[in-house]
Amino acid sequence: MPSFGSSSNAVIAETHIRDLTKNANSGVSEANRGKYLGVVEEGTTNSQGKATGLDYLKQLGITHVQIQPMFDYASVDETKALDDSNYNWGYDPENYNVPEGSYSSNASDPSTRIVEAKEMVNGLHKNGLRVIMDVVYNHVADASTNPFNLTVPGYYFRYNADGSMVNNSGCGNDTASERAMMRKYIVDSVTYWAKNYNVDGFRFDLMGLEDLETMKEVRAALDKIDPGIIIVGEGWDMNTTMDKSKMSIQPNAYELDNTGSNGTKTGSTVSFFNDSIRDGLKGSVFSDTDTGFVSGKKDQENLILHNMLGCPYDTNEGATTCWNGNAQDHYQTASQVVQYAEIHDNMTLYDKLVKSVPGDDEATRTKRAELADATVFLSQGISEIQLGQEFQRTKNGDGNSYKSGDSVNAIDWDRLNDANYGANAEYVKGLIALRKKVAAFRMSDYDQIANNTKVLQAKDGVVAYQVKDDDGTYVVILNANDADSTVSGLTAGDYKLLVSDGTVTADASKAKTAAITDAGYTAPALSATVLAFVPSQKDDNGNTAAKPQDGKSAAQAANQPADLAKTGASVAGAILVCLALALAGAMSLAGERRAKHGAYRD
Repeated sequence: MPSFGSSSNAVIAETHIRDLTKNANSGVSEANRGKYLGVVEEGTTNSQGKATGLDYLKQLGITHVQIQPMFDYASVDETKALDDSNYNWGYDPENYNVPEGSYSSNASDPSTRIVEAKEMVNGLHKNGLRVIMDVVYNHVADASTNPFNLTVPGYYFRYNADGSMVNNSGCGNDTASERAMMRKYIVDSVTYWAKNYNVDGFRFDLMGLEDLETMKEVRAALDKIDPGIIIVGEGWDMNTTMDKSKMSIQPNAYELDNTGSNGTKTGSTVSFFNDSIRDGLKGSVFSDTDTGFVSGKKDQENLILHNMLGCPYDTNEGATTCWNGNAQDHYQTASQVVQYAEIHDNMTLYDKLVKSVPGDDEATRTKRAELADATVFLSQGISEIQLGQEFQRTKNGDGNSYKSGDSVNAIDWDRLNDANYGANAEYVKGLIALRKKVAAFRMSDYDQIANNTKVLQAKDGVVAYQVKDDDGTYVVILNANDADSTVSGLTAGDYKLLVSDGTVTADASKAKTAAITDAGYTAPALSATVLAFVPSQKDDNGNTAAKPQDGKSAAQAANQPADLAKTGASVAGAILVCLALALAGAMSLAGERRAKHGAYRD
C-alpha cells in the first residue's frame, strides 16, 4: 500500500483475531472462525443479513486494524481445541518472530501459520485496510526457559540488587532494552515483520518500560522502510527502577517526534495512548463506579477541551493541561496523542456506563456512549476504538478478560440488530466519514491548532469551540447535561447541521440548515453538535454577511453601517481597475523579458 502520511489521519480499530470471528453470528465459515483466514473471509453477515467481519470493517471507514498479539505466545495450547479453557489475549511472548499457530488452519505444519498470516495481511491490504501489530518486548512468558536466558544468562533481563528479576511489568521479568543486543533484537524484530509481512504499524505494549534510545532506533529503522509506518504505545510511568528521564513515558514523548527540531524531520513520530481523555470521559478505570464528563461528573470541561485540542504543551507552566493530577506529559505535536475511550484493557465503555450510571435506560446510555464516541473522533490526534465499541460491546462487566474465553470476548454481531446499538454504529460510521472529510479535525501542529481555534465555552457541562481550515469554519458543541443547553458567541447566519442529536451528515450539501441568531444555538441534551458555517450568504439588503473566522460576534458584524458597505463596494471597484492596469503592465514587461532572455521560471 502507498505510504500513509501523517499519523493524525489514522482511524484505528483494535481487535483480537479470535474475538472478531469466533461467534457463530459472525457468519464466518466454521473452519475459519477464530483464524487468520476468517479475518479476510468476504461476504459474511449476521442473523439479519448485516455485514460482519471484513465487510463490516470496510464499511466502518477505518484506516488501520490493530491486531492483538499475533506472534507465537505460550498460554494457548495449539494442539487442543480452542474452547473457553484455551483462550488468551496473547501478552505472554514465546517466539517473537513466528506467527501464533492457534490462528492457523493447521498448527502442526510450521509453514501454514506463516502463509496464512501473510494472506491475512495481504487480504486486509487488498480491501484498503492497513495493519498495526501488537508487540510485547517488555517481558516474556517464562524467563527460565526463554532462549534469551539460555543463550546469555542474566544479560537480557533487568535485576534488582538482591538478584531477583525486576517486575515492573507485573509479569515477573522485565527485559533490558537498554542493553545493546536486546535493543538490536527489538529493532531487528520490528523490521522483520515490516519487511516480510508488510505490516503498517506497531503497538508497543507497556512502552514505558522501553528506554528512549531503543524507541528512537526503532523509529529510525522503520523510517528507512516507510516513514508512514505508525508506532503507538502505552507510555505509562511504571515506577521503574530505571532513570525516568531515559524511558519512553508520556513526559518524554517530545523526544520521540521527528516532525520538528527534535527529530530528523522525516515526518514520523511515536504516539502515546492518552489515558487522560479516556478517564475524563467515562471515569477512572480503577473504579467501576467513578463517573466522567459523559456520565455527569462536574468540572471536567476544561480537561476535555484541552484533550480535544491534542494536549498542547504550556511553556509557561512547563507541562500540559491534559493529565488528571499529574501535569507532566509533554507532546511535540497532536499526532503523538492517541485519543480513545475504550480498548481491550478494563471494562468496555458500555459496561462502565452500566456500572457508573445504573439508573439509565438503554436510550440514555446510548446518548452517553455516542457523546464519548464523538469526542474521540472530533479530537486532534489519532482516533482509536476497540472494535464493537461502536455498537456498545459488552463483556458482561469483566474488566480483565485476558483469559475469560470466547463466551465473554467473542464479538456479538447480532447487537447490530438492536435499534439503539445499530444506530450507534451508524453514528460512528458517520463520524469517521466526517473526520476524514474535514481537515480541521486532523491538525497536528500546535500553533496551527491554536491559530485556528476559538473557545466558546468550557463550563456548566458544555464544551464548545470554533475551528477552521482552508475549506470552512465549524462549531463543535458537546453537551453533557440532561437538558438542552444554549451556547452563545457564534457568528449569526446559516449553518449546516453536520452532527446533531445522534445523526451525522458528513456531506454538507445534504445537511439540514440551521439559522443562528445572536441568541446562540441550543444543543440537545447529552449530544454532540457540529455546525458548518455557510459562507457568502446574503442579508435582506443583498450584503454579504461577516464570516466567523475574524472572531467577531454577530452583533459586531451587524454594526457595519450600510453606507460603509456601499463605500467599500466603490473602493473595491477602484482597486480592481488599478489591479487590471498593473497586471497589463506586468504582462508587457514579462513579454519583453522573455524576448531578451527566453522563458524563465519564478
